[in-house]
Amino acid sequence: MGARSVRKGKGGEREVVNALNDRLGEGFAKRALSQARDSGEDIEHGMDHAVAIEVKRWGSRAQLMTAILQVEQAAAEGNRIPALAFRCDGGEWRYMPIMDADRFCDWLREMDDEPREAEGGPRA
Repeated sequence: MGARSVRKGKGGEREVVNALNDRLGEGFAKRALSQARDSGEDIEHGMDHAVAIEVKRWGSRAQLMTAILQVEQAAAEGNRIPALAFRCDGGEWRYMPIMDADRFCDWLREMDDEPREAEGGPRA
């Protein structure tokens, strides 16, 4: 990975950390500095539930961004929540709700209030 790509990734992580801390309180989130070594998530956060936050900054040519803009436009027309279903050739289907920072933080708060089973188990 080139130096420019690394700087771009670190900058994106800092932007997400700042956005979460602005909305959920200073110190809520921080960059996971060991993630490059451990191949783990990008952001460590202060809630006791299993939300892994991976940060990607892509250029304007990314197909994912085109799909996100398309589903956001369709959802806005009916005041609905946008979501994507996607897969790579030969891969499994993945599902992703699309949320702005405020809605994502509301969702994190809602998840933190819900009862959970033992660590790693299904949610109630």
